[in-house]
Amino acid sequence: MARLGISQQPCGGFYSKYFHSKSVTNNHKLEEGTMQKTFVTILTVLAFTALLFAGERPQVNIQKNNSVIKINHIAKPAGATLFSESFEGEFPPSGWLRVSNGSSPNEWSQTDSKAHTGTYSAYVAYSLPWQTMDEWLITPAIDLSGLNNAILEFYEDEHYWDDSGVEHDIKVSTTSQSDLNSFTDLLVMTPNNHTIEGFNGDPVTLYLSDYAGESTVYIAFRYTGSYADYWYIDDVTVSASDDHDVKAVSVDMNSHYDVSSTVQPQGTVVNAGQNTETFDVQFGYLEWDGSEVVLDTKTVSNLAPGASTQVTFADYTFTDAYEYYFFIRTMLSSDMNTANDRATLGVNSFQDLKTHVLMEKATGVECGYCPGAAWAADELFKNHPDSVSVIEYHWYTEDDPFLNDDSKGRIRYYGITGYPTAVFDGINYRVGGRSCSDQDLWDDILTDYESMYQDGLKEPTGFSLSLKFFEEISPSDTTITAVSTTTYLAPSYVTDYKLRYALIESHIPYQWQDCMDSVQFVERKMFPDYNGKDFYSGSTTPTTGMTYSDTVVFSFPSGVVKENSDLVVFLQNDVTQEVMATARVSMNNPTSAIQEQHSLQPNRYVLYPNHPNPFNPTTQIQYYLPHRSNVTLEVYNAIGQKIQTLVNEKQAKGFHHVTFNGGHLSSGVYYYTLKAEGFSQ
Repeated sequence: MARLGISQQPCGGFYSKYFHSKSVTNNHKLEEGTMQKTFVTILTVLAFTALLFAGERPQVNIQKNNSVIKINHIAKPAGATLFSESFEGEFPPSGWLRVSNGSSPNEWSQTDSKAHTGTYSAYVAYSLPWQTMDEWLITPAIDLSGLNNAILEFYEDEHYWDDSGVEHDIKVSTTSQSDLNSFTDLLVMTPNNHTIEGFNGDPVTLYLSDYAGESTVYIAFRYTGSYADYWYIDDVTVSASDDHDVKAVSVDMNSHYDVSSTVQPQGTVVNAGQNTETFDVQFGYLEWDGSEVVLDTKTVSNLAPGASTQVTFADYTFTDAYEYYFFIRTMLSSDMNTANDRATLGVNSFQDLKTHVLMEKATGVECGYCPGAAWAADELFKNHPDSVSVIEYHWYTEDDPFLNDDSKGRIRYYGITGYPTAVFDGINYRVGGRSCSDQDLWDDILTDYESMYQDGLKEPTGFSLSLKFFEEISPSDTTITAVSTTTYLAPSYVTDYKLRYALIESHIPYQWQDCMDSVQFVERKMFPDYNGKDFYSGSTTPTTGMTYSDTVVFSFPSGVVKENSDLVVFLQNDVTQEVMATARVSMNNPTSAIQEQHSLQPNRYVLYPNHPNPFNPTTQIQYYLPHRSNVTLEVYNAIGQKIQTLVNEKQAKGFHHVTFNGGHLSSGVYYYTLKAEGFSQ
């Protein structure tokens, strides 16, 4: 007898941010190597643009997620749009002014390598080391007369900002587009004070209340630096504010605290409207059903249009290991845009540490600096075969023989433009590699990979994962049924998680560059695709020790050697992009715990666990018959009453699958039994 857990339809009310792939072409691929101290080689390529020069970038380790993660929940204001530009037409767009004051030929240009919407964005690329850059892109005049406040929004992306960026500025003039001395700072951005969210993130939102009422306003995007970074902008808009609108900008807390920690929560709010406002701000957390538990309320007094303030709330103590959405909510009775009244942030106090690290890598056989990184990934896996998994996504060129839609999707997910780029557990990046001619320096890459792997094992998690599979072979096909089981190590009330499955193949003979004779860890297919599968969201509140089972069924891809393949499953938060748990199983040599299910023809009756479990409203029950048998499959409630007969017939030898729909039943625990000739379980 096996146990079923039924969950009812979940309630709404959560804010979730998921990745949406963009229609962005990848005509420009950056190749990452190591900057040489001498410039003998560089002097031979001075005629190339900085985009082609990208292969000489230094190797760096980039920490993508800061200790404080701020999630801005942006809703477009209901006020009229006064100005917009998406850079899809001529460049510079009509009425815009481009000014280049540096010694580099690089200036603001149009590119199709990245975009927020459409095909193109505006960008500026770094210069050669001995050149300077002072690049301006200035809007036409914008009329803000008759307003007390207006909102500037734009999306931005980057390359090398964290490591090499110098300064990006937003400047405003009310007198002249061409007199650069007339511009004053609206926002000064450096890597120390500004995180670029990327085109998949939220826009930069700035308030123009200091310039409201002016009939002529010019806005400048200024880039300065030497051999610095790439800066992309797209979808620039200026909108009139609503008369009354106060917005919750962010929950200002760390993403993790230790159990028993006492913290002082803070949150940032802004007056996005046209009038000075006094209002309350609530702080609390969300229950599993989405209901708000308010812990404290503070009053903000006389906040001027366009002004922001950070609100400090009463101390909060993490009494146990758990994960909640904490929130702030603005409470203004006359608010005309309630969609932006709440900001949330997932915060955990997990105590367990990760036991398995996932390394994902953007690579390509045409990439000159990828051999060193490929070797280092191989060595890392050899050193830690039971606690690290590697997935390599190919997309350096469209001609790469190992390119597929899933690899494109994952590379876009992370916003990768430099090759090779290694991503550890979704949050720690290392950009750069070495060519075949630099094999004596490959150890440097492995040293970095080892350090990032060790750091990954120090990260807290609230989940563990296991993976098993069995297969059916027919004359024309091999069908794999893979079952992952996620165990809650602590309660998590966060619903931003996705399960992703990747089939990888190694030991593929392929001569590439001048020194490599094979490729390893190649992502061949993701199930159902790179977007993954929604994780548990049933009505039963997660508790410590609760398990969630998920199943994927697929046919083994043609041309992929099963004996050289592994299946990897990982649980990823699609807001922070952190991978919280990973498991892997060899498609050729499974562990003893799953040998029975891997066997092509078990020699006895087998009743497998239902998947998913808990479920809502359907689950799949699987079993194996060693020979043709009369079979009865029945479902009972917790007190032994029969609820439903699912099967009552003679069935042939082999694997069988039955779908049970419990939508008509109340939440609870149910059992199912399989009876056959001489067998009952």
